[in-house]
Amino acid sequence: MNRVNAGMRLKVAGLLIALTLSFPALYAVPVDVWMSADDQYDLYVGNASGSSLTYIGGFLGWGTATHYTFNAGPTDYLYVVARDIAAVVWGLGGYVKVGSGPYVPILVGNGWDAAWMGNFPPPNDYYMPDQATVSSWIANANTNSLWLPAVSGTATPGNGLPNNYGSMPALGCIWQNNPSTGTQQAYDIILFRYPVPEPASLLALGAGLTSLLRLRRRKP
Repeated sequence: MNRVNAGMRLKVAGLLIALTLSFPALYAVPVDVWMSADDQYDLYVGNASGSSLTYIGGFLGWGTATHYTFNAGPTDYLYVVARDIAAVVWGLGGYVKVGSGPYVPILVGNGWDAAWMGNFPPPNDYYMPDQATVSSWIANANTNSLWLPAVSGTATPGNGLPNNYGSMPALGCIWQNNPSTGTQQAYDIILFRYPVPEPASLLALGAGLTSLLRLRRRKP
């Protein structure tokens, strides 16, 4: 192996290390969220383990659609804690737009997982977990395989959901069943997650650099 090939291997290896270290910061993507819940929610963004979370915002009151804009890393998740208070109907609805992609409605089959976190009737009907508790709930859901595809809630446009999210119509909502009973009930708290996609161009660059490094290793 001559010095030229050895130098090339070191350069490619250095690029791969730099790519790995800078991946979350340099390739953060803008996220737009329109959201509402019957009756209350808190929105976070953070890593897969839940050990690093940023609070984005929240709202108490089913009739209001709120708009958020923020950045998320390419391996981050959106997390939402939502709960029922009024014991009539319940659900989480809205739209999510990642990068230059389309607005995707928050509906069954659109990538949302959910975990049932418990039932909190009066006098705990206004309880919402703090950020440390949300992190522990995410870790517990990961460890104990509590994540399941979200199911439909009971709220509908004009009855638990606003009629519109900006210029976009309300279409429906998501929730989760109690795993012990297979049913939904008043005062449940649900934890949701939604993955932020990884930029395809960055993944292709990483794969290309890896292939180049392997090719150089095969040469004498």
